[in-house]
Amino acid sequence: MRFNLLFFLVGLIVLVSCSRDESAVNIPCYEGCITFIGSMNTGQNSTTPVTNTPIELAWERKGYNGDPGRLIATTTTDEEGRFVFSFSPDSAELEGGYYYIDFFNGEFYPTTNIYPSYEVTTLDSTYVWDFHIFRPAKLTIRINDYNPSMQGDYIYVSPRFENYNSDWPEISFSDETNTFNGLYINRSDTSFTELVMKGNTAGNQFVYLEVSSVKDGVRQPKYYDTLYVEAGSTDAMFEVDY
Repeated sequence: MRFNLLFFLVGLIVLVSCSRDESAVNIPCYEGCITFIGSMNTGQNSTTPVTNTPIELAWERKGYNGDPGRLIATTTTDEEGRFVFSFSPDSAELEGGYYYIDFFNGEFYPTTNIYPSYEVTTLDSTYVWDFHIFRPAKLTIRINDYNPSMQGDYIYVSPRFENYNSDWPEISFSDETNTFNGLYINRSDTSFTELVMKGNTAGNQFVYLEVSSVKDGVRQPKYYDTLYVEAGSTDAMFEVDY
């Protein structure tokens, strides 16, 4: 029983030490402050504000001998999608690690640990921190009549959309049997009459498709297509003939 209790206490200590500190949140700052001002937007050209959405500011240091950090402040975006955080940093935060934002809105892809592209190292500084947030939608890519006749024949299909310098949540494309996987579809070793690939994309934005191929040993002209996908759509589709 003593050993079980000891292991329990050790496990509890490890668990607590691996959790971020949430004991001092939204503490006012009067001097030596760091200020983040920014906005959250969505849609084509990132011009539609994401309003009245709860967000959190936190800090952590990853890696060996890392630090789970602390929750610094919470706020809600205003009617123009803007937010402001002003706080007094701990000394360790100016020596390494990163500030990040967690974003909570069920109308969008889950978005957590949004990092800036810079480190914060000085007091009394202000940083602009704008984000593009992605609305969910589904995209289908159907490839027809792929029948390579010689070695080196292939088809390469690449969908993309603008991310406006924001991180895109991990996505994947696959067929119903999961025989083929990947955002980039490159097939050079099999034949099929029809291959239907399904995956996620960003809603209320244009999706761009690039197709390159070699057929009968001859490189074909690249093919481009564009499709506007509504948020929440499940029937948006590119159709490609080999």
